[in-house]
Amino acid sequence: MLQPRMPVENHVRALLIEDDAAHTQQAITIFKTLGLEVQSVVTVLAARNYLEDVAAGTHPAPHLIVLDLAFPLESGFEVLRFWKSNAALQTIQVIVWTRAQEQERKIAAYFNIAAVVQKSHGPKQLEDALKRVIAGIV
Repeated sequence: MLQPRMPVENHVRALLIEDDAAHTQQAITIFKTLGLEVQSVVTVLAARNYLEDVAAGTHPAPHLIVLDLAFPLESGFEVLRFWKSNAALQTIQVIVWTRAQEQERKIAAYFNIAAVVQKSHGPKQLEDALKRVIAGIV
């Protein structure tokens, strides 16, 4: 069970890109425990549209993205490619939170992201990765 923690003094914005309702709720609970502002989207297309708006300056940029790789119609790698190819998004830290196989996790790491977290290891590993990334932001 997650223990309550002091919220981060600065407002850290997180974008969650996840289509599974249970994992979304689990992540949002962790984000709120850590005092993060959360925006959540459930499709790769919605994530891409959101990030296009961030790059255009019409949405405030999140400080970090938590991204699943497995979606029914598209891949989270589409989001990684867009993020990596757009200079306006390069300051956003990315954590891949996935059930992906070893090969996919290695490919994700190639993008020079902050962390790859295996969902099967439980929420504590995601929380720890978030803490490390937040420490570098605030």
